[in-house]
Amino acid sequence: MPDAVLSAIEVFQGSNALRLAVPFVLFTTLAVVARGRAALRLSDETLRSVTLTFMILLTNGLLAAFLVLDIDLTVSPWSKVGLPHVDTALWAALPWPLAVVAAVVLLDFADYWTHRVMHNTPLWGVHAVHHSDRNLTWLTSSRVHVFETTIVRLGYLVLIGWTGLPLWALGGANIVAYLHNRYVHCHLGWNHGPLAKVIASPNWHRWHHSVDPEAYNKNYANLFSGFDVLFGTYYNPGLCDTEVGLHEAPNPGFLDQMLSPFTHVASQLQAMRARQ
Repeated sequence: MPDAVLSAIEVFQGSNALRLAVPFVLFTTLAVVARGRAALRLSDETLRSVTLTFMILLTNGLLAAFLVLDIDLTVSPWSKVGLPHVDTALWAALPWPLAVVAAVVLLDFADYWTHRVMHNTPLWGVHAVHHSDRNLTWLTSSRVHVFETTIVRLGYLVLIGWTGLPLWALGGANIVAYLHNRYVHCHLGWNHGPLAKVIASPNWHRWHHSVDPEAYNKNYANLFSGFDVLFGTYYNPGLCDTEVGLHEAPNPGFLDQMLSPFTHVASQLQAMRARQ
């Protein structure tokens, strides 16, 4: 990979200001192009939602030092215990753009299954924080509990260990995934036409957040909706004009959001006792 590209990746990944400013400028511009000046008028409810997301984002940054989020990804558990993995020479032999594309696909595959697991296990209490937002914006992608970030990070450790994925390829892929994840949360009706079953669109992902029961447990991929086609979870009947969020979502208070994983487990245990 050229040094200039590698430096750009490192700068973007290491700058919280850039990671907020770039999507803000990019997706605000897209919203204005699609919806005109109305895109700049935020309701009081949306402003409260954005404020809560920022509080969660800042708290996650503070808690990261106490969790797995600061693990050095260059230290693969595979190398220590001798588990089989792809020969790292394979990546060195590929042209760097092709290696980054391959890394994007592998990263999205990992994200698909991590996302699906969180929807269908007791980890739902962690992921419910993300789905509690009733006003989708590009910033909604940052409304995640710190435990969810930890789970995703562990998934990436497994991915790196098994594939031998070099960090420069993962870094490039992560930027693509980061920006696309913010794109699909934008309040846009775009559906990507004939590419709808290949590349995830904002309308397609809005169905994932829809309160319509027909859309529950659908559309898990971040970038490649083709994974949902492949694994039978694709759902895109047309324009999604339903409400988004969850009827049973955590209360929109900061502490309620942070305690959501614990209250969810407590409610599950209470329900189990009631059935006995």
